Amino acid sequence: MTIVTLTGLVFLFVFNALLIRLTKVPWRSHIISLTFANTGNMGVPVALFAFGQHALALALVMFMVTSLVHFSVGVAIIGGKHPLHTLATSPVFYAAVLSFYLLFSHNGLPPAVFNTVNMLGNVAIPLMIFSLGVSLHSLKMKSLSRSFFFGAARLVIGFTVGLLLCGIFDLHGVVRGVVMILSSMPSAVFNYLLALNYNREKEEVAGIVVSSTLLAFMTLPLLLWFLFDVKI
Repeated sequence: MTIVTLTGLVFLFVFNALLIRLTKVPWRSHIISLTFANTGNMGVPVALFAFGQHALALALVMFMVTSLVHFSVGVAIIGGKHPLHTLATSPVFYAAVLSFYLLFSHNGLPPAVFNTVNMLGNVAIPLMIFSLGVSLHSLKMKSLSRSFFFGAARLVIGFTVGLLLCGIFDLHGVVRGVVMILSSMPSAVFNYLLALNYNREKEEVAGIVVSSTLLAFMTLPLLLWFLFDVKI
Protein backbone atom coordinates (compact mmCIF):
# COMPACT_ATOMS: atom_id res chain seq x y z
CA MET A 1 0.00 0.00 0.00
CA THR A 2 2.94 2.32 0.64
CA ILE A 3 4.33 1.71 -2.85
CA VAL A 4 0.89 2.14 -4.41
CA THR A 5 0.34 5.41 -2.52
CA LEU A 6 3.73 6.87 -3.46
CA THR A 7 3.24 5.87 -7.11
CA GLY A 8 -0.16 7.54 -7.12
CA LEU A 9 1.30 10.75 -5.71
CA VAL A 10 3.91 10.79 -8.48
CA PHE A 11 1.20 10.35 -11.13
CA LEU A 12 -0.89 13.10 -9.54
CA PHE A 13 2.06 15.47 -9.43
CA VAL A 14 2.88 14.90 -13.13
CA PHE A 15 -0.70 15.21 -14.38
CA ASN A 16 -1.42 18.27 -12.24
CA ALA A 17 1.84 19.93 -13.29
CA LEU A 18 0.78 19.53 -16.93
CA LEU A 19 -2.64 21.04 -16.15
CA ILE A 20 -1.07 23.98 -14.32
CA ARG A 21 1.32 24.59 -17.20
CA LEU A 22 -1.59 24.65 -19.66
CA THR A 23 -3.75 26.97 -17.54
CA LYS A 24 -0.82 29.19 -16.44
CA VAL A 25 -1.89 29.55 -12.80
CA PRO A 26 0.48 29.93 -9.80
CA TRP A 27 1.99 26.47 -9.46
CA ARG A 28 3.06 26.36 -5.81
CA SER A 29 -0.43 26.74 -4.37
CA HIS A 30 -2.28 24.84 -7.10
CA ILE A 31 0.02 21.82 -7.26
CA ILE A 32 -0.56 20.95 -3.60
CA SER A 33 -4.30 21.71 -3.83
CA LEU A 34 -4.70 19.32 -6.74
CA THR A 35 -2.27 16.63 -5.55
CA PHE A 36 -3.09 16.13 -1.86
CA ALA A 37 -6.62 14.94 -1.19
CA ASN A 38 -8.76 14.68 1.92
CA THR A 39 -7.75 11.09 2.60
CA GLY A 40 -8.15 11.41 6.36
CA ASN A 41 -11.30 13.29 7.37
CA MET A 42 -13.34 12.02 4.43
CA GLY A 43 -11.50 9.15 2.72
CA VAL A 44 -10.95 6.92 5.77
CA PRO A 45 -14.61 7.07 6.99
CA VAL A 46 -15.96 6.41 3.48
CA ALA A 47 -13.63 3.42 3.04
CA LEU A 48 -14.75 2.07 6.43
CA PHE A 49 -18.40 2.56 5.50
CA ALA A 50 -18.02 0.84 2.15
CA PHE A 51 -15.73 -2.11 2.96
CA GLY A 52 -15.46 -2.53 6.74
CA GLN A 53 -12.60 -2.89 9.22
CA HIS A 54 -10.09 -4.44 6.80
CA ALA A 55 -10.49 -1.41 4.55
CA LEU A 56 -9.91 0.87 7.55
CA ALA A 57 -6.41 -0.55 8.08
CA LEU A 58 -5.53 -0.16 4.39
CA ALA A 59 -6.95 3.36 4.26
CA LEU A 60 -4.96 4.41 7.32
CA VAL A 61 -1.74 3.32 5.60
CA MET A 62 -2.57 5.45 2.55
CA PHE A 63 -3.52 8.36 4.80
CA MET A 64 -0.30 8.16 6.82
CA VAL A 65 1.95 7.95 3.75
CA THR A 66 0.09 10.80 2.05
CA SER A 67 0.35 12.93 5.20
CA LEU A 68 4.09 12.37 5.49
CA VAL A 69 4.62 13.44 1.88
CA HIS A 70 2.16 16.32 2.31
CA PHE A 71 4.00 17.74 5.31
CA SER A 72 7.46 17.27 3.83
CA VAL A 73 7.46 17.66 0.04
CA GLY A 74 4.16 19.58 0.00
CA VAL A 75 5.29 22.10 2.60
CA ALA A 76 8.66 22.41 0.88
CA ILE A 77 6.91 23.27 -2.40
CA ILE A 78 4.56 25.90 -1.03
CA GLY A 79 6.98 27.27 1.56
CA GLY A 80 10.20 27.06 -0.44
CA LYS A 81 12.04 25.06 2.22
CA HIS A 82 14.03 21.80 2.07
CA PRO A 83 11.82 18.68 2.42
CA LEU A 84 14.00 17.18 5.17
CA HIS A 85 13.78 20.40 7.17
CA THR A 86 10.00 20.52 6.90
CA LEU A 87 9.73 16.82 7.74
CA ALA A 88 11.94 17.23 10.81
CA THR A 89 9.77 20.10 12.06
CA SER A 90 6.45 18.39 11.25
CA PRO A 91 4.43 16.90 14.14
CA VAL A 92 2.98 14.32 11.72
CA PHE A 93 6.42 12.73 11.29
CA TYR A 94 6.92 12.23 15.02
CA ALA A 95 3.34 11.03 15.42
CA ALA A 96 3.99 8.39 12.73
CA VAL A 97 7.22 7.28 14.43
CA LEU A 98 5.44 7.02 17.78
CA SER A 99 2.55 5.08 16.23
CA PHE A 100 4.98 2.58 14.69
CA TYR A 101 6.67 2.10 18.06
CA LEU A 102 3.35 1.58 19.86
CA LEU A 103 2.14 -0.80 17.15
CA PHE A 104 5.15 -3.09 17.06
CA SER A 105 5.83 -2.96 20.82
CA HIS A 106 2.14 -3.69 21.60
CA ASN A 107 2.09 -0.79 24.03
CA GLY A 108 -0.35 2.06 24.39
CA LEU A 109 -0.38 5.64 25.59
CA PRO A 110 -1.29 6.28 29.24
CA PRO A 111 -5.06 6.93 29.46
CA ALA A 112 -4.57 10.54 30.56
CA VAL A 113 -2.26 11.29 27.62
CA PHE A 114 -4.51 9.47 25.13
CA ASN A 115 -7.65 11.30 26.29
CA THR A 116 -5.89 14.67 26.11
CA VAL A 117 -4.52 14.07 22.61
CA ASN A 118 -7.88 12.71 21.47
CA MET A 119 -9.71 15.82 22.69
CA LEU A 120 -7.19 18.14 21.00
CA GLY A 121 -7.51 16.17 17.77
CA ASN A 122 -11.31 16.44 17.85
CA VAL A 123 -11.06 20.22 18.29
CA ALA A 124 -8.59 20.62 15.40
CA ILE A 125 -11.06 19.65 12.64
CA PRO A 126 -13.74 22.26 13.52
CA LEU A 127 -11.03 24.92 13.83
CA MET A 128 -9.79 24.09 10.31
CA ILE A 129 -13.34 24.41 8.96
CA PHE A 130 -13.85 27.77 10.72
CA SER A 131 -10.61 29.14 9.27
CA LEU A 132 -11.67 27.93 5.83
CA GLY A 133 -14.98 29.76 6.17
CA VAL A 134 -13.17 33.00 7.05
CA SER A 135 -11.22 32.79 3.79
CA LEU A 136 -14.36 32.03 1.78
CA HIS A 137 -15.86 35.28 3.05
CA SER A 138 -13.26 37.15 0.99
CA LEU A 139 -13.54 34.88 -2.07
CA LYS A 140 -14.35 36.93 -5.15
CA MET A 141 -17.29 35.84 -7.31
CA LYS A 142 -15.24 36.02 -10.50
CA SER A 143 -12.97 33.30 -9.12
CA LEU A 144 -15.79 30.81 -8.55
CA SER A 145 -15.80 29.41 -12.08
CA ARG A 146 -12.06 28.77 -11.95
CA SER A 147 -12.38 27.23 -8.49
CA PHE A 148 -15.03 24.79 -9.72
CA PHE A 149 -12.92 23.98 -12.77
CA PHE A 150 -9.95 23.01 -10.65
CA GLY A 151 -12.20 21.34 -8.08
CA ALA A 152 -13.63 19.13 -10.81
CA ALA A 153 -10.12 18.54 -12.16
CA ARG A 154 -9.02 17.32 -8.70
CA LEU A 155 -11.77 14.68 -8.73
CA VAL A 156 -11.35 13.60 -12.35
CA ILE A 157 -7.55 13.33 -12.20
CA GLY A 158 -7.73 11.52 -8.86
CA PHE A 159 -10.22 8.99 -10.24
CA THR A 160 -8.05 8.48 -13.32
CA VAL A 161 -4.94 7.90 -11.22
CA GLY A 162 -6.89 5.41 -9.12
CA LEU A 163 -7.77 3.44 -12.25
CA LEU A 164 -4.13 3.51 -13.38
CA LEU A 165 -2.93 2.20 -10.02
CA CYS A 166 -5.47 -0.63 -10.05
CA GLY A 167 -4.35 -1.61 -13.54
CA ILE A 168 -0.60 -1.34 -12.93
CA PHE A 169 -0.62 -3.22 -9.61
CA ASP A 170 -3.49 -5.57 -10.57
CA LEU A 171 -5.56 -4.60 -7.54
CA HIS A 172 -8.84 -6.33 -6.77
CA GLY A 173 -11.47 -6.52 -4.05
CA VAL A 174 -11.15 -4.38 -0.94
CA VAL A 175 -7.68 -3.08 -1.88
CA ARG A 176 -9.03 -1.84 -5.23
CA GLY A 177 -11.96 -0.17 -3.50
CA VAL A 178 -9.79 1.61 -0.94
CA VAL A 179 -7.35 2.87 -3.57
CA MET A 180 -10.17 4.16 -5.78
CA ILE A 181 -11.98 5.88 -2.90
CA LEU A 182 -8.96 7.64 -1.42
CA SER A 183 -7.65 8.62 -4.87
CA SER A 184 -10.99 10.26 -5.72
CA MET A 185 -11.32 12.42 -2.61
CA PRO A 186 -11.60 16.24 -2.81
CA SER A 187 -8.78 18.62 -1.95
CA ALA A 188 -7.61 18.51 1.68
CA VAL A 189 -8.46 21.33 4.07
CA PHE A 190 -4.80 21.35 5.13
CA ASN A 191 -3.97 22.75 1.69
CA TYR A 192 -5.78 25.92 2.65
CA LEU A 193 -4.00 26.14 6.00
CA LEU A 194 -0.64 25.86 4.27
CA ALA A 195 -1.63 28.50 1.72
CA LEU A 196 -2.76 30.75 4.55
CA ASN A 197 0.44 30.18 6.53
CA TYR A 198 2.73 30.93 3.56
CA ASN A 199 0.43 33.55 1.97
CA ARG A 200 0.03 31.67 -1.34
CA GLU A 201 -3.30 32.52 -3.06
CA LYS A 202 -5.30 31.46 -0.01
CA GLU A 203 -8.65 32.56 -1.50
CA GLU A 204 -8.16 30.45 -4.62
CA VAL A 205 -7.05 27.44 -2.60
CA ALA A 206 -10.11 27.85 -0.37
CA GLY A 207 -12.29 27.88 -3.47
CA ILE A 208 -10.72 24.66 -4.76
CA VAL A 209 -11.16 22.93 -1.40
CA VAL A 210 -14.81 23.91 -1.08
CA SER A 211 -15.78 23.34 -4.73
CA SER A 212 -14.15 19.91 -4.88
CA THR A 213 -15.84 18.95 -1.60
CA LEU A 214 -19.26 20.06 -2.84
CA LEU A 215 -18.77 18.18 -6.10
CA ALA A 216 -17.64 15.10 -4.16
CA PHE A 217 -21.08 14.82 -2.55
CA MET A 218 -22.43 14.18 -6.06
CA THR A 219 -19.58 12.00 -7.32
CA LEU A 220 -19.17 9.75 -4.27
CA PRO A 221 -22.45 7.85 -4.81
CA LEU A 222 -21.46 7.33 -8.46
CA LEU A 223 -18.03 6.12 -7.36
CA LEU A 224 -19.52 3.59 -4.93
CA TRP A 225 -21.94 2.44 -7.62
CA PHE A 226 -18.97 1.97 -9.96
CA LEU A 227 -17.01 0.00 -7.36
CA PHE A 228 -19.87 -2.33 -6.49
CA ASP A 229 -21.00 -2.55 -10.13
CA VAL A 230 -24.62 -1.90 -9.23
CA LYS A 231 -27.04 -2.13 -12.10
CA ILE A 232 -29.40 0.85 -12.20
